Order: sequence, then structure tokens, then C-alpha cells
Amino acid sequence: MSSRRSTDSGGSDRRKHAREENRHANEKKVNLTKEPKREVEKIVGVTDDNGELEFGIKFKGNEALELVPARVANLEYPQQIIAYYEERLVWESRDGSQVKAVPPSKNKVS
Repeated sequence: MSSRRSTDSGGSDRRKHAREENRHANEKKVNLTKEPKREVEKIVGVTDDNGELEFGIKFKGNEALELVPARVANLEYPQQIIAYYEERLVWESRDGSQVKAVPPSKNKVS
């Protein structure tokens, strides 16, 4: 039996090019903004704008409330988004009583 080696380097080049394109596409997805990351003071609420969730976020040093798409907020401020949801999470026991999952004082994220 003889072993055949492919002499077609085009396939290898195409795969390498495709990998690089995927890597660049992923970098674009993760790095949605070029501006420096701002510090979240408080997440005020969440709204649905034509099927896209947006968080109302108050940033430190800025008086205005900004609407930030969830797809951006989830990547840029994941811990603050988790804390926002945890503060609102309520468990209902079998007897019908409700208990907060995480007390607000335990949920402080800077």
C-alpha cells in the first residue's frame, strides 16, 4: 500500500483564511465598542424595544440614563447584569410564601 499525500495547498490556504475570517468576526462581536469601558452605577430597569431587550443603565460620572442593548450589556457588564437579575429573583415555597433568593446587601457589585 502506498500512502498518498495531497499536493493541493489551496485547501489548506482556504481553511486558514476561513479560520482567520471567523476569528476576526468573533473579535468584532466581543469588542462592540472602541470606547473605554465605563463603570456602571446602577441598572435601573429593562425594556423591550421592538423585540430587542435594552437595559436602562446609569453610569458613574454621567447624569443621563442610557438604554444599552442587552446583547452589548451582557458582554460588557456581565456581573452587573447577573446582580440585577439576582436582586429580583424570588423563590416561592410549597406553602406559597415568597423568599428573595439573594439579599440586596449581599449582591453589591462594583
